[in-house]
Amino acid sequence: MPIEVINLNHSYKEGTPFKQQVLFDINLSIDDGEFIGIIGPTRSGKTTLAQHFNALHIPRRGKVIVDGLDTADKQTDLVSIRHRVGYVFQNPDYQLFAPTVSEDIAFGPTNQNLPGNEIKERVQEAMTQVGLDKTLSTRDIFALSGGQKRRTAIAGVLACRPKVLVLDDVTAGLDPRGREEIMSVIHELHRKQRITILFISNSMDEVASLAERIIVVDRGKIIMDDATRKVFARFEELRSIGLELPEITVLMDKLRSAGFDLPAGILNVNEALSSIIAALRKMEVRK
Repeated sequence: MPIEVINLNHSYKEGTPFKQQVLFDINLSIDDGEFIGIIGPTRSGKTTLAQHFNALHIPRRGKVIVDGLDTADKQTDLVSIRHRVGYVFQNPDYQLFAPTVSEDIAFGPTNQNLPGNEIKERVQEAMTQVGLDKTLSTRDIFALSGGQKRRTAIAGVLACRPKVLVLDDVTAGLDPRGREEIMSVIHELHRKQRITILFISNSMDEVASLAERIIVVDRGKIIMDDATRKVFARFEELRSIGLELPEITVLMDKLRSAGFDLPAGILNVNEALSSIIAALRKMEVRK
């Protein structure tokens, strides 16, 4: 399901002396099945941009076209847009409100006016997709761990069977094991279903390991939009806007500075090991 963003501008407190423009002339195309990382410094506008994709924000200047539907057109069914583009917030407490896990996951399908047997099927399917044990179906929402809350929030969105999933820093605040579990869920969703995923994160390591394409937002403008390797190869530019780099990228940069002949754009440990071994062999040959 394609998304087109055309000359999008957005301001908060429009029409007041406190108006603050946060997006400037954004143009962007998203195709079916992509896994896109959206990164940028704090207050760069990345979340505001993403919230236009499922009509949490409606454009006043510019357009956002979702599956052929103009989100600003008064004839457009915004509820339908939000079912097509699911949004998972950084804080799951903003999203979870039903008494139990299964009731919360069932909320979206219920609002789609689906029959009871299909709602039950979707709840079970969504729980399986995110790795929630069936024994948690009747668990009190407030008795869940942080990781379980994140999984429940994602499951509630998946139960509506969206074509696009927007994940807004969903691993923030989790311990390392919780982060790894959520990342594994996200990876499997994309691998098995080829659902379009837009992944907003402040963790460059997570983005580097998951995303195929990266959009970098700074001061309300898109300053980079390219394949993941090509974006992280521009590490000096990323540093200049205050972004931390993936640990592997930092290590490779230090080794290059020390004289190792290593390629740019290395994103994982296996690639790093292979490149270092090759560089050491070259050094041995020269001796």
